[in-house]
Amino acid sequence: MRILRLVFTVFTSRHLMAHLKCDQMLLSIHLCEIYAILREVAPSSVTLKGRGREDTLEVTEGEEVTLECLVAAAKPVATVIWYRNDRRIALETRKDLTEESNLPRRHNLLSKITVRMEAEDHGTVFSCQAEHPALDIPKVASVRISVLYPPGEPIITGYNQGETIRAGDERTLSCTSRGGNPPAKVLWFRNNENIDSTDRPFDGGSLNDHKLVANSSDNGAVFTCRVMNKLTDVPLEASVTLDVQFPPDHVQVTGPKIARVGENVTITCLTENSNPPATISWVVDGQPHRSYGDRREKASAGGWHTISSISVIVPHVDRDMMFTCHATNQNIGDTKVDTYTLPVLRPPQPPVLHGYTEGTGLQENKEQTISCISRGGNPPAQLQWYRNGQKIPSDSHFVGDVSTAEITLLAQAHDNGAQYRCEAFNLASASPVSVSTTLIVHFPPQNLQVAVAPEKLSAGTPAVLTCRAGTSNPAAVITWFRGGYKVPSKVIETAVAANGGTRVTNVLKLNLTAADDGLHFTCRATNLALQVDLNETVTLDVKFMASVDYAQQSSSSSGRSSESQGDLVARARMRGRGIVWRLQTAPYKPVSLLHFFILLRLLTVNALLSYCLCSHLERTT
Repeated sequence: MRILRLVFTVFTSRHLMAHLKCDQMLLSIHLCEIYAILREVAPSSVTLKGRGREDTLEVTEGEEVTLECLVAAAKPVATVIWYRNDRRIALETRKDLTEESNLPRRHNLLSKITVRMEAEDHGTVFSCQAEHPALDIPKVASVRISVLYPPGEPIITGYNQGETIRAGDERTLSCTSRGGNPPAKVLWFRNNENIDSTDRPFDGGSLNDHKLVANSSDNGAVFTCRVMNKLTDVPLEASVTLDVQFPPDHVQVTGPKIARVGENVTITCLTENSNPPATISWVVDGQPHRSYGDRREKASAGGWHTISSISVIVPHVDRDMMFTCHATNQNIGDTKVDTYTLPVLRPPQPPVLHGYTEGTGLQENKEQTISCISRGGNPPAQLQWYRNGQKIPSDSHFVGDVSTAEITLLAQAHDNGAQYRCEAFNLASASPVSVSTTLIVHFPPQNLQVAVAPEKLSAGTPAVLTCRAGTSNPAAVITWFRGGYKVPSKVIETAVAANGGTRVTNVLKLNLTAADDGLHFTCRATNLALQVDLNETVTLDVKFMASVDYAQQSSSSSGRSSESQGDLVARARMRGRGIVWRLQTAPYKPVSLLHFFILLRLLTVNALLSYCLCSHLERTT
């Protein structure tokens, strides 16, 4: 008999077709059926019911899970071995069930194991291995267990409850949760407000590091770490409350806006948000001062407010008062300071004038600036200028407690004797204080009048020349000049005139002679302070009778005596006309007395003829 070779091809788990192929001949169908009965058939499949070949099974911690391994269509029945992470296990909970397959003469094996899953089973691979004589290599079906379990309790490091840190310190708060499947979400909250969600896997768990720089608002702040996954109905929490020490955020001293001498005032110092509460000390005008009734209040920002007050009676001072509050955090040795200046109302000092000295004369038409200065007032003095009781504008300014008001005037004659007054006052003044001055303005006379009396002047009669100088300050000094030469005169009147000046009247008395006829008489009025002159000149018209003058001249020549000769001059002045005859005679020498009388007679006749001629000329003109 030839050796037969059977080749079986498995198409599906339900359909098996055998082909019998003989090397030389075909056997009868009955012989093939006998062979089919006697041969071994490997299982068609090995599966874990409800799972793929390498599926993942999610279970919760403590849950009992039944794994069913089905070895299908084997002949004879296959053998099943269970493995846990490549380690063979034999469980009391195992149950094997054999049943007929849908294929003839084939059998299915259903092997069941029941396992209570714990957290440590997470990631464990359970395998069902089917062994059969017809298999060269066992068939295996596996499942990976994913045990869902809540994360471990959060653990906070980086700060110990009750520990004190200072504002400005850097800290890292670390929250760690071990275990948990799926991995836990670790979140940081500050006073129930999420501030950090940047967690990461760490050593079989989750970690979130939160870095912070402590400040005053962190004092009393609750930092909470919350850990959760889908198995935690309520997040797991751990919290720390920070104790941050810091100096006062702000120090402010308050008090009344103004105070008067003798008034009782209260000054308050408020320190905001210090931990621990600040200690307050006072300094008043450079001297320590005790406070009363300090109180402390909890601040919303996590620290403490400290409020301190002092009461003082305002002394007699010529300055403002200074109140200084020192707020010190004793634990960290930090101090903050605020100073309050209390304006003390005080009246200004009497003003003084600069730019003009009482009794000093000002030159007319010259500008003059006068300053009024008042010191020491609080608030600074207000200054007001008056001229003869009427307000006048000024240029005012102040520096510190010094007030200044300036006026600039162009000195005029009408300012002479004018009173300029400057008043200083402020809120503390019961009445204004003032200073005044009376101006002296030097001005020359504006006019000069000269009068001659009588109206008709004749030789041999008296005459009075009167000079009146208009108002002047100081009074004008009057001087007379006759033909350019100073002559004495007399002041007969001085009178007060306009603008406080003086009017002066001066007279020059003359006994007229023919020589005064045609002479110039000048009145000069001088303001000595200004060195200003005013001149007025008159020319006299003096009438006089005719006269004969004999002027003898002598001459001599070398070696002999001189002989006399002379001019006979006749002069006359009548109603403004003058006529002069000159009779020049030859030198003669009277021989006797008779000759002299004869000559005198001739001269008298000539004079008479001259008079007649003058009268005639006057009538004809």
